[in-house]
Amino acid sequence: MIRPVLAEGEAPAARAAICLTAGIFLGAWSVGATAGAAALLAVSAVSLAVLDRLGRRRAAFRLAFVALWLAAGFLLGRTCIAVRAEAARAAFRLAPAPSRQAAVVEGVLTDFWSGQPPRARTTLRA
Repeated sequence: MIRPVLAEGEAPAARAAICLTAGIFLGAWSVGATAGAAALLAVSAVSLAVLDRLGRRRAAFRLAFVALWLAAGFLLGRTCIAVRAEAARAAFRLAPAPSRQAAVVEGVLTDFWSGQPPRARTTLRA
């Protein structure tokens, strides 16, 4: 019989993934607070290390765990999504007005293939 990997005990990866995803979502919609999230990430990492070394795995440990993964996700969302979206918005605003409108292209497509058209086979030879 195949048993689960952990017969008993905690499995923190699921909680970490949920917190990281929530942090990325919040960071993607943020307009600042990158330095604050980096500071929270550092403080919560140090707190996790100290609390683990002391063997205290209660509410403070869980709070530091959640704060660490939320801050990491927030930083990812802020730096990888929100900052780049702001740059794209700024570039779009600086573009001249005619380039923001749709371009209409009319005509007939001729000579699409430059050579022989591809051949299709209906049976597979094994």
